Amino acid sequence: MYRQLVTVRGPQGEQHFPAAILDTGATHSIVPADVAERLGLVPMEEMEIATAAGVVPMQLSMAVFVVGECEVGAYQVIIGPPGDELSVGFDVIQACGLLRPT
Repeated sequence: MYRQLVTVRGPQGEQHFPAAILDTGATHSIVPADVAERLGLVPMEEMEIATAAGVVPMQLSMAVFVVGECEVGAYQVIIGPPGDELSVGFDVIQACGLLRPT
């Protein structure tokens, strides 16, 4: 995992995260519920997500991400618990070309 300046945009504004988590092990990005509400991210569907605590239902929405100087269009996000950290998932990391060769 790495940390990076990330901006998340929604219909009602944007929020900057100076040290967001870039999580190559996560399929989707996670936006905390309190941030999602401020940005106007509307839940579009619910799906079950496998976590370390077991399978839990989560709401999905769409958001625009700016990672460093890379802006990517609307990507599916999980609306996570309020107060949680922003976590940028593999789909956005790959779209920005941030994968390092192994």
